[in-house]
Amino acid sequence: MQRASHSLHLFQSLDMNHFFNVVGVILSGFSSHTRDQARRRRFEDFLSLPMVHVPSIGQTTADYYALVFRSLKAAGLPIPANDLWIAASAMENGALLVTRDAHFRAIQNLRCWFPLR
Repeated sequence: MQRASHSLHLFQSLDMNHFFNVVGVILSGFSSHTRDQARRRRFEDFLSLPMVHVPSIGQTTADYYALVFRSLKAAGLPIPANDLWIAASAMENGALLVTRDAHFRAIQNLRCWFPLR
């Protein structure tokens, strides 16, 4: 039980952004089975924590997407579209992106942390 409370304390000290497409991918994995619905409720409880924020997209996000897309295309370094949206949203919100995907290193002015390497 102490480990769980330590983890909760860690989460309470962080301000976390979860990007809309990541949330969508996670939610799409839940089926109508009772066990999956319980997992979905736990995930929704997590999303409702005060330190968790799911930023919406708008024109500024789309502008960042286009900028990053053109830059990577010119450099011959395309990345998946979902990852472009994640990068654009992180850049717009000044968020630190925590990831294991090395291709995010190619995006200029994107703050990344690669803790699991």
